[in-house]
Amino acid sequence: MIAGLSVIMLLVFVVPQFSVLFADMGAALPLPTHIVIAVGDLFRDYWWALLAVVAECPGLGTPAPRSGGADPARPAAAGSTHVR
Repeated sequence: MIAGLSVIMLLVFVVPQFSVLFADMGAALPLPTHIVIAVGDLFRDYWWALLAVVAECPGLGTPAPRSGGADPARPAAAGSTHVR
């Protein structure tokens, strides 16, 4: 969660500084740089809509369940060799 917020902060505050610098240089930018600048603009201009989407999707902020063990809510299949 902290890493995601750090990336968003970089996209909102640092990337616009570089886009001004690149525009002043007049150099042609590669496609990945255009994409990063566009994502930064999206977060800066539509932060309220993105916040509403996150608020409406309760599963977005929770970590995915870990796999590797038997699900206690599901009974073992017939003939299964898994011992609990």
